[in-house]
Amino acid sequence: MQIRKLIQSDSLDLFSWRNDELSRRMFKNTALLNLEDHEKWFEATRIDPNKYLLIGFDQNEKVGVCRFDLKIDEKIAEVSINVNPKLRSKGFGQELLKKSL
Repeated sequence: MQIRKLIQSDSLDLFSWRNDELSRRMFKNTALLNLEDHEKWFEATRIDPNKYLLIGFDQNEKVGVCRFDLKIDEKIAEVSINVNPKLRSKGFGQELLKKSL
């Protein structure tokens, strides 16, 4: 698996994965997101120096996203992983986290 920072063209994939029914059950906010709100979140997160958005690829297919939200004062990072719904249950989540670290 290869890892890189997310770019604007990844936004629609994240939007689709985030609105997947199983994905929504795992989030604090389980509601469907609209594209406008997602785009605002994506851009704000992408430019925030305390957040890192990384995407994993396996054989040129997008596997999933790993996000680190740094909490500098607490010296911790909150981690969020969302695997491409088509590729779930194949062990990609663990590999995505290891490679992202």
